[in-house]
Amino acid sequence: MILAFAFVGCSTVEVGVSNPIPGLSRVAVVPFFNLSMEPAADGHRFAEAYFTELQRTPGFEVVPVGVADAAMQDHGLNLNNPGDALKLAKILDVDAIVVGAITAYDPYYPPRVGLRVAWYSPYEWNFSPGLPTDPRARAPIFPPTIVLPALPDGSCDGPKKPGRRFGRHRDLCEGPQSPDTPQSPVESCTEDVIRGQSPDEIVVWDETPVTPVDPTRPLMSYSRIFDGADSALTAALRDYVELNGDLRSGGWEAYLHRSDDFLQFTARLMIDEMLMLHGGETRRRVVFAHRKQR
Repeated sequence: MILAFAFVGCSTVEVGVSNPIPGLSRVAVVPFFNLSMEPAADGHRFAEAYFTELQRTPGFEVVPVGVADAAMQDHGLNLNNPGDALKLAKILDVDAIVVGAITAYDPYYPPRVGLRVAWYSPYEWNFSPGLPTDPRARAPIFPPTIVLPALPDGSCDGPKKPGRRFGRHRDLCEGPQSPDTPQSPVESCTEDVIRGQSPDEIVVWDETPVTPVDPTRPLMSYSRIFDGADSALTAALRDYVELNGDLRSGGWEAYLHRSDDFLQFTARLMIDEMLMLHGGETRRRVVFAHRKQR
């Protein structure tokens, strides 16, 4: 029998993601909870897959799962509530704790995995879409500003406007101050000029009230079911294998039979999709390839 092969052109879109939260870099991943009906679902194994893929994501330094687990044991924390996660963040000196749960698991072909992750942090953060991946390019994100022209005497052109910085309310446009009054650059109308802007401009912080942050609510969370019988998922798996250059026998189809490889793939998608929802997409690259069809 003669087999005819046709080579067809195709394109794959590779999406790059990075940390969308300036200042948040050190993260700890704890063993996942097993909420599935499969007793063989090992929370350490799932957490290790998530840890590996998060460590590969630009902008994150990830504490090993074993270190986080040991700290939980030493301090009697079971992470059944957000308070324990916040305590663990302080103990490990990290910016956030990743708490995960296995909601469904069937390792046999076609595999099926359900996951939920929640990131908890005792600190307040701002998201910055499209943040550069170079840590030195990261800067604190301040509230929006209103720029008013400065008059020669240093006063503001227009009525006084209340300003806000770091949650403190102050009249930033009050004109020149007494030389005996201690002032910082952000407290003086004549000195409140951001470096790099024109010296003829005065910056007044937006007066929008700040909503208090509840640290017991997740900073980020994401849930997903990965079904190996779903055509859209297998198409994503094929692209994932091709872009990673895995030359092992069996190709992408073998990932559906190797549970560890499939878990690694699902961890990658969990991180990418969650960060993209929060503005973490940094680039898109179209890759053209030839696929052999029988």
